[in-house]
Amino acid sequence: PAFMAPEQTGRDPTLGPVGPATDIHGLGATLYCMLTGRAPYHGAATAESLARAAAADYPVLAVLAPTAPADLRTIVEACLRRVATLFQRLEWPEEMLGTIGLALEQIADLEHHGWLTPADEVLRHELLRGERSHLMRQGRFDEAVARTRGEITELAARVGVVPALRPCLAMSHGDLAAIFDGTGRRDEAAAEFGRAIDLFDAFAADPDAAVAPAHLEVSTRYNATISPSLGADTAARDARAARLVARCEALLAADPADATDREAAARGLLMGLRLRADIAANRGAPADALGFLETLADTAGALARRDPANHVITDERVLGACQEFRCHRDLGRPAAAADNLAAAVNLAAAAVAAEPAAFSRLRTLVTVLRIQAELCVAVDDPEGALDSLRRIVEAAGPWLSGPGGGVEAKGITVDALVETAALLRGMGRAGEATAALEWAVPLATTERQAEIRTEIERLRGP
Repeated sequence: PAFMAPEQTGRDPTLGPVGPATDIHGLGATLYCMLTGRAPYHGAATAESLARAAAADYPVLAVLAPTAPADLRTIVEACLRRVATLFQRLEWPEEMLGTIGLALEQIADLEHHGWLTPADEVLRHELLRGERSHLMRQGRFDEAVARTRGEITELAARVGVVPALRPCLAMSHGDLAAIFDGTGRRDEAAAEFGRAIDLFDAFAADPDAAVAPAHLEVSTRYNATISPSLGADTAARDARAARLVARCEALLAADPADATDREAAARGLLMGLRLRADIAANRGAPADALGFLETLADTAGALARRDPANHVITDERVLGACQEFRCHRDLGRPAAAADNLAAAVNLAAAAVAAEPAAFSRLRTLVTVLRIQAELCVAVDDPEGALDSLRRIVEAAGPWLSGPGGGVEAKGITVDALVETAALLRGMGRAGEATAALEWAVPLATTERQAEIRTEIERLRGP
C-alpha cells in the first residue's frame, strides 16, 4: 500500500479504474523512494499506508530531498497527483516529457564529470521507462522499441560493473515484451518475456545479490503473462514458478521489517501458487491444481491472521477459491465446485462488510458473483443466477449516489439489470424484465439508454 496509486485503494470511485495513469503514479512512487529512501505513503501499519495512499498524503520532497534537482521534483510531484485521468496526472504531456529530458541531461552531466553513482544509474533507468511509457501512449511504438533496445544494450554493458542494474535490465526486456504484445508481435513478446524472467531468475539465485521482494513479484507477473498462447514452455514456466514460490517463502520466513516488503513477498508467493495451479489445470491435471490451491488457502489464511488489513491476501484467497471451483467442476464434482464458489462469494462479501469504503472490494465481489451467475445458467438454474445478479445490484447500491455520481457503480448495476432482464425474458416473465430495464434506464449512459429503451419497446410489443 505504501506505493499504491490513490485509484488502486478503491476508496474513491471518481478516480476511475486502474489504468495508464496508475503506471505513471508507479514511476513517481519509485522515483520518490530513490530520492528519499522511503516509500511515499509509508505507515506504521497497512491500514495507515492505505489511508495515506487514498489521500495521496506524502511528505513533500522539498523537505525530504532538498538537494534533488527542481525539475526532477516537479516530475515526481506530477506523477503522484491524486486525479482521475492520465491527462490530469500529466497535465502537460509534452512539457513533462521535456522535463524528463532535462533530468536525464543533469544525470548525463554527472556522468561526464565522473560523479555518477549506482543510484543515479538506476534513477536514469526509471526516467527512461517513464519516457517510453509516454511514447507508447502517443502511439509512437517504433520509437519506443528503438529506445528500449538501445537501453538494453547499454544496461547489458554496465551490469557487470553496476550489479544494481541487473533488475533494470530484466524490466527493460519486460517493457519491450509488453510493447510487442500490445502491437500483435506475439512471438517477439514471448521471447522478450522469457529473457526478462531468465534474468530475474539468475539475479534471485545469486546469494550476493540484493534481491527485494518486489523483484520476485515482478518476475511472477512476467511468468504469469507468458501464456501458452505466446508459445511458452509449460514445464519451464512451472519450474520458474516453483523457484519463485520458494524464494518468497524464504523472504516471508525472515519476517521483513518493512510492511511494503512483506506485502510484495506475500503477493509473489500467493500469485506463484495460483500460477502453478493454473499451469497444472491447463495441462489437464486438475487434481494437482487443487493441491496448489489448498496450499494457497492455508498460506493466505496464516498470512491474513498476521496482517488482517492486507487487501492483497484477501483478493488472492478469493481468486484461489474461484480456481478451486473450476478444478472441481472439471473433475466432475459439482457439489464441491458449488461449495468453493460459495466460499469465494462469502470471502468477498466479508471483505466488503469489513471495509465498506473500499470500492475495490465491490469489484472483487462483483467478479465472483458474475461467475456464480454464469454457473447457475450453465446448470439450468435461472433462479440461482437471478439471485447472484440481485446481490450485485444490492452491493453496488450504496455507491450509486457516491462522489461523482458513482459512475462505475452505475455501470455495474446497469449490466446486472440488463442480464437480469434477459433471464426473465427467457423465463417468460416479460413484465418483470421490463421493470428491470426501466430501473436501468436512468442509471445508464446516454448511448446505452437508447439501446435499453428499444428493448423495452420490444418487450411491450405492438
